[in-house]
Amino acid sequence: MRTHPFEIEAWVVMPDHLHCVLRIMDTNAPVRWSKIKALTSKALPEFSAKNYSKHYKNKSRQKRQLSSLWQKGYWEHTIRNEKELYMYLLYCCYNPVKHRYVSNATEWPYSTLNRYLRNNRYPPDWAYINESWVDSNLAAYDP
Repeated sequence: MRTHPFEIEAWVVMPDHLHCVLRIMDTNAPVRWSKIKALTSKALPEFSAKNYSKHYKNKSRQKRQLSSLWQKGYWEHTIRNEKELYMYLLYCCYNPVKHRYVSNATEWPYSTLNRYLRNNRYPPDWAYINESWVDSNLAAYDP
């Protein structure tokens, strides 16, 4: 998005939600989310409010003309330091393991983990994120 640039630090799409960490250099996060939602909905018209009843039978969402793809709002948080950034990035990558969709985070194709490991943006040992790895590494983490 040329008019409202941002950088994706972490992104994971789950079957019923997503997590992401975006680096934004101004205060226009709501504008970006609005554009992200609009562009994604346009790319996936089968999830529009108009077509929602074909996929899901949630009367409340249909009545309010909400699409199946997005909830109405989002949760925004400003990351204050490197340790917090590390924890949020790791949480995004670990989420598919947490919800037991995969046993190792690299098995989940809908995240930035594998691409960012290849590009050396994430630590190499993140290739081994599973329940026991998280238990042992988070307890000892201190940047």
